[in-house]
Amino acid sequence: MSKGFFKKLAVFILACTAMMMAACGGGKTEPETKPLDPDALVQTIGALKDGQGAALFDSPAQPDSTELSDIYNIDVSLLQEYLIVVDKKYNFCMMMVPAEGKSNDVKNMMSTAMTQLAQQLELYEPDQCERVRSHLETMRGDYLIYAASGDNDALVKEIEKALG
Repeated sequence: MSKGFFKKLAVFILACTAMMMAACGGGKTEPETKPLDPDALVQTIGALKDGQGAALFDSPAQPDSTELSDIYNIDVSLLQEYLIVVDKKYNFCMMMVPAEGKSNDVKNMMSTAMTQLAQQLELYEPDQCERVRSHLETMRGDYLIYAASGDNDALVKEIEKALG
């Protein structure tokens, strides 16, 4: 057989191997995330304690879309998915997946919402105002996370567990 035949065969095998690797993602697999169980996460958030053993959230609740709009200036139409837990002391855990192409809109909305909430609390609730101002912002997977509590690190740790 001719030398050219083996070169063509080698190129053909290399091309087939490259296509198979590309189809399989190059051997890489995306980490599996378990589906979020919102009820379990709300229950876990409600059970979290601070360093002195006091509850981080006092009677946690999930506001409806009207409350989110009226009180927090959050437009849920920009969100594909969300879980928002708040309490009467303005502790909050907000997890949201922006709708397709709305990531910057959601980030801008949340920046404005946090600023406005802090301004509302400034005169009458200075401790809560400071908590809102020093909230934690992070991203886990597709979720934008905003946390304000007596222990934001513990709160985010529980969120990470819930997301897998």
